[in-house]
Amino acid sequence: MDLVIEARDLTKTYKMGEIEVHALRGVSFNIKRGEVIAIMGPSGSGKSTMMNTLGCLDRPTSGEYILDGESVAEMTDDQLASVRNRKVGFVFQSFNLLSRLTALGNVELPLRYAGITEGRRERAQNALEAVGLRDRMTHRPYELSGGQQRRVAVARAPGQ
Repeated sequence: MDLVIEARDLTKTYKMGEIEVHALRGVSFNIKRGEVIAIMGPSGSGKSTMMNTLGCLDRPTSGEYILDGESVAEMTDDQLASVRNRKVGFVFQSFNLLSRLTALGNVELPLRYAGITEGRRERAQNALEAVGLRDRMTHRPYELSGGQQRRVAVARAPGQ
């Protein structure tokens, strides 16, 4: 079984003054490579907390999270940043594109942070072509439609 994500009895508790908010309560699941899942629930049910945990932006209060065979619990902040850069792709609701960069520049940026120099531009161009934006590579985010901005964000995600 080729597991990418193993979540075992994850809990997350936030303290707000005297009040404890239990955002996650013993969540367990596995995700296999190539599997597509949806995290659904009403407002306040812990969806964002779960996504922040899976994306290595936040750590669970308890439980174990294993990403691609590695436990993330003991990773340093630098190691977590590296994991986010190499293995986790976020397409934010607001896309978080840098307005001063072209579509190509936005896709190249995480590759630059990863220290990739050889073939970086070609990889970014291929990713944009894969999402149907060959003719929009030199456009800045404000020159793109919302759907085109979303596709730039997808092209920017690792593994594209």
